[in-house]
Amino acid sequence: VYQRMASEDPKYYPLAELQFQKSIELKSGEVLSHGELGFVYYNQRKYQEALKEWETAVSLGDRNETMLRLMESIQN
Repeated sequence: VYQRMASEDPKYYPLAELQFQKSIELKSGEVLSHGELGFVYYNQRKYQEALKEWETAVSLGDRNETMLRLMESIQN
């Protein structure tokens, strides 16, 4: 919910971060939460944090094409 709101108003990014962090805390193997938290970090220019979350998502089986392209751009 907060991620969609943040795309229109950046003040919601901290709430989106908390939402996904809590989801990960409750269920650490949740692929979607790691991937989405990565996008929240990326949109705040927190590239290393995004990369860490996306690497976790990939290790859990996520193959989101946009995420993979962004990961590559950060690593290069």
